[in-house]
Amino acid sequence: MPEREPILRAGVYRHYKGDHYLVIGVARDDAFEEDERLLVIYSRLYHRSGVPLCARPMDEFCGLVQTENGSVLRFSYLGYADSGALENPVTTEAK
Repeated sequence: MPEREPILRAGVYRHYKGDHYLVIGVARDDAFEEDERLLVIYSRLYHRSGVPLCARPMDEFCGLVQTENGSVLRFSYLGYADSGALENPVTTEAK
């Protein structure tokens, strides 16, 4: 039986340092055909110069990071991205 691909919900996520991001979806990294490495495609929801879209390996996006307070999720799901969430992501709450 083939392995099931991890499920990641599209929507607004909070990075452990506080900024908000919109996950658009998951893509396969064509440079790693053998491993079928999955990438999370997301956009920041704050102003900063440069390209707004980002990609990060799925296992890293969903993984833990070490902080001075212990291990925490790198990104935490806040909720579905409706138009209000995109206009004011800081007030987005999990549903």
